[in-house]
Amino acid sequence: MADNPKFIVTPAPHLKGRYSIPKIMYAVVLALIPELVFATYLFGPRALILTLIAVQTIEGLYSGWQNMFWGKIGGCIGETSAALIILTGLILIIVRIVDWRIPVSYIGTVALLGWMLGGETGLFNGNVAFQLFTGGLMLGAFFMATDMVTSPITAKGRWIFGIGAGVLTVLIRRFGGYPEGVSYSILLMNITVPLIDRWTKPRTFGEVKKK
Repeated sequence: MADNPKFIVTPAPHLKGRYSIPKIMYAVVLALIPELVFATYLFGPRALILTLIAVQTIEGLYSGWQNMFWGKIGGCIGETSAALIILTGLILIIVRIVDWRIPVSYIGTVALLGWMLGGETGLFNGNVAFQLFTGGLMLGAFFMATDMVTSPITAKGRWIFGIGAGVLTVLIRRFGGYPEGVSYSILLMNITVPLIDRWTKPRTFGEVKKK
């Protein structure tokens, strides 16, 4: 029984393998070389020029925070076009469907801690735009964390909720086994909402603390 192989379950099994993204893309490039050579043989230098233009165009789409902000990058629903998500979130705040304290405290905490801990070479050099405009942060801050049923009812509690969710999001992104921590951080903070409401409940006028 000791010689039987053991099954290892991880959040992302491919991260434990010997294949990295550069190695995989290197194999893709090698596989495309014969097709490029044959296309150049059939259509002449125009095929090579068109290929270079296409590669350069795709490369340019992923550079700069502007592309992340306007949604010119790939991603799941709710992860692209932070501008539209912010716009709809502001509309909800203006019409007072959601409270502004949770999105502001959530996004502000992620921006601060992302700048402090998000760098690869040390502290205080993280890419704030990358932390804010990629992943599901904007969707979570405006639409998930502000759910009326699972968010605190007091103003002070909403500040605590947003800050706690922001701290958990950055910690999961930076040190956790998952690249995104928005959903998990909101779910974890939802568990604490009854306690937050109890701690931040305003005292009734004339109430005397029990001895």
